[in-house]
Parts: sequence; structure tokens; C-alpha cells
Amino acid sequence: MERIRHSIDDDEKLTGKSGSSIIGYAPGAYDLFHIGHLNLLRNAKQLCDYLIAGVVSDEMLLLTKGICPVVPLPERLEIVRHVRCVDEAVVETVPDKVEMWKQLNFNVLFKGDDWKGTEKGDRLEKSFAELGVKIVYFPYTHYTSSSMLRTSLAKLNGIKPGNAAGNIPPAKRRVEKKISFYEATSLSVLKPRFQKALRPLTEILAKKGITANQVTVSGIIGSVIVSGSLMNYSHHARIFYLLPVWLTVRMGLNTIDGLLAIEHGQKSRLGGILNEGGDILSDFLLALPFVFLVQARYTFFFLIALSVLSESAGIAALPFGGERCNFGPFGKTDRAIAFGCIALWLAGYGKLPALMNYLALLFICLHMITIINRIRHLFEIDLQKQINIASFYRRFVKKNLE
Repeated sequence: MERIRHSIDDDEKLTGKSGSSIIGYAPGAYDLFHIGHLNLLRNAKQLCDYLIAGVVSDEMLLLTKGICPVVPLPERLEIVRHVRCVDEAVVETVPDKVEMWKQLNFNVLFKGDDWKGTEKGDRLEKSFAELGVKIVYFPYTHYTSSSMLRTSLAKLNGIKPGNAAGNIPPAKRRVEKKISFYEATSLSVLKPRFQKALRPLTEILAKKGITANQVTVSGIIGSVIVSGSLMNYSHHARIFYLLPVWLTVRMGLNTIDGLLAIEHGQKSRLGGILNEGGDILSDFLLALPFVFLVQARYTFFFLIALSVLSESAGIAALPFGGERCNFGPFGKTDRAIAFGCIALWLAGYGKLPALMNYLALLFICLHMITIINRIRHLFEIDLQKQINIASFYRRFVKKNLE
């Protein structure tokens, strides 16, 4: 260990200049936290001055490894954040480690030696060699691993561990492999970009004591004000320029409250209720001004009813221990884009598009497909097995920590 430390300290390319601090980055799932994780983090801290642990998000684990973590991201992040040798814990939301380097500017990357000599390991070394970042490998813990624990839990709960994704519910497994075009939404494309852009602002807000619930409530209040303004001044077409502006701001607020909840340990039951209920209420309020337009009053009223039904179907699994379903093709982000474009047209030309009836029919069809996809999700996901695994692990941890 001292030999490795000495070689790192003497590497001018690594530190940039003599005597500068070494920032280390140790990414991992840290699911079912065990002694192997602890050893990696302790050894990594000995080789750097400031250790950042990257906790891979649930979505990235499904995408890159086909793994559905037993412990949800907020809990994994909280566990790692409170390990004594970890100076900072962040969420890894991108599959490319170079992207994380751009955000964190670390000098050393710590990985398990199961990567060493592999094709992906060689690619990683080549990429970071050009950046002056050193990769340090630690021995992989063969006698204890999250995969072994996950397999054991699956067997205890009657799930056949046939492959790496054996404990992933069918609906999740399909998401991991490929989402059909009629189930995809623009959320999956826009959300990572919004998160990346707003993460620095979120850090500032967190340090100032701003909470996720405060941001959520601000979004609801803003939607009430914007909706009231549009309804009171709907006879002035230009007022509808306000809607796409607010929809963009609201999308940013939704992203910030999500980052505060997950990455800063502010997730709560009240926050979940405010978030989901606030989204449905805001969608209703922001679409309501269109009902006051005589040209398409009943059409928009029907679209509002479908949007409420669609979001209700998306959260139907939550009371039973399942996860929110964001299947499309007409999710809340897509609706925001559609209604924002209509508002821009109305503000610019003083009337709804001539093809509004055809657009309305298209929106109705997309809503119906979305509702069907989300209801199908309820029947495809095996909620009981998820609940069994999670509850068994919590009982096991509680029993061994007492």
C-alpha cells in the first residue's frame, strides 16, 4: 500500500504540481453494503487526500449491468455518505467515467481488479491516461459480494436466479433492454441534461438550507399564479407567452427538488405526496386556461381529464411498494412541450392552430396509449417479490445491528 502511495505522490502528471492535493474517486453500486465495499473505501482513502464515492443510480445499474438494486439509491447514498473515510458522496448518473471526471476533476480513479486486463478496463486506462488520471486497482472481494448476497436473497424468496437480471421484475427488465417506441418519453432524454445543468445550483441551495419540499411548494404556488393570470387575461393572446416560460422553469424546479431529495438525503413521505400530488394539480391548473377558449373548450377539458387519469395510473403502484411508472408516449414532459407549443402559437397568431382538431385527436390517442401502457405495467411487475426481498434484507440488517 505504501509503495502505491509513494508512486502516486511522485507522479507530477497526476497531481499537476508538487504538493497539490490528490482527489480520489471510487465509483460503485454499494448495494447490500458489505466488508468488500468498506475495504475498498478505506484503502482508497489511504491513497488520496480527499475521497469522493460515486454511488451509481438505479437507472444506470439497470442500463449497464442489468441489476435491480435491493437497496434504493437514497439509502445507498446515505450509507456511503456516513462512512468515516468518505469525504463526499455523489450520485453517478452517466455511464461514462470521463463525464464524471469533468464534473469532479479527480486525480485517481479506484476500481476493483476484476476490470484489470479486460477490454473495458483497457479503454478506461487509455481514456484517463490522456487526462493525466491514474487508475488504481484493488483486489475484488470473492468471498463476499453484492451479487452473492443478491442471489441468496432471491433464493430465499423463491426467485429463480437464472441470470444477472434474474431478480429484475419483467417490466423493469424490458426497460433495461429496450423501451419500445410507443412507451418512450422525452423525459429520459431531457432529465439527465437538466440534472447535469442544475446540479451546481442544487449544491448551492442545499448549503443555504433550502429543502426539496420548499422547492416543490414553490412550484405549486407558481403554477397557481400563472394559471390565474392566464385565466384572468385570456382575452389578451400575448399573455400565453407566459405558459412555455413557466413550464420550462417548472421542469427545472422538478429537477432540483428531485436532486435535493435523492442526492442530499431529503427524501420523505410528505415530499413524495407533495411531489406527485403537486404535479397532478399543476398539470390541471396550467391546462385549465385553454378551457376558457371557446374554440376548443370541451376538447381541452377532455385532455385535462385524460392527463389526470394518466398520472394517476403512473403512481398507482406506489401504495403497494412498487415504483412510479413513466411509460409514454405522452408523459408529463411531452404534454408540457405540446401545450407550450400551442400556447406559443396562440400568443403569436391570436388564435389556435387551424389543425387544432387533428392535434387534439392525436393527443387523445397518445394519452390513451400511455394509460394502457401504465396499467399494463401494474400487471407485469411482480410487486410481492420486490417487497419480500426488501423486507427480508431490512429484517436481516436490523437483527445483526442490534
